[in-house]
Amino acid sequence: MARRTADPDHGVDPRILAAVTASGQRFTRHKAAVLAALAAGEGPLTVDEVVEASGAPTSTAYRILAELGEAAVVQRVPGADRTDRYELDEAFTDDHHHHLVCVACGSVADFAPGAAVERAVRAELAGLAQRYGFIPDRHVFDIHGTCADCAG
Repeated sequence: MARRTADPDHGVDPRILAAVTASGQRFTRHKAAVLAALAAGEGPLTVDEVVEASGAPTSTAYRILAELGEAAVVQRVPGADRTDRYELDEAFTDDHHHHLVCVACGSVADFAPGAAVERAVRAELAGLAQRYGFIPDRHVFDIHGTCADCAG
């Protein structure tokens, strides 16, 4: 039985389609559903949340998330509770943000630091590039602490 593939115009960003196909992967209906779940999610999602929102079987969701990670479409966000979460890469959301990670419950929330912080980080990265000949692609800024619910 032949597997069905998703239509390229399935509402998926053409940049994502290009990245997936450039990595040699097929674009399936489950992959489209997982991407839709991530796009609709409020912050990084656990695999269970992806499964619930997408309807993809759990093993399929794990495989798809790994494949999308290899294609640099999805980023893994480690939670303090040892439960990974996943989100679309910023290149496909145009939403530069960082994460607040609760060490008590493992929740992960997005936040956007002020412009001054981002300028300072970019300046530091430029200095590192000059000093070490290192060319940064992106930066990750996760703050670990206790969320309001757990501190409450």
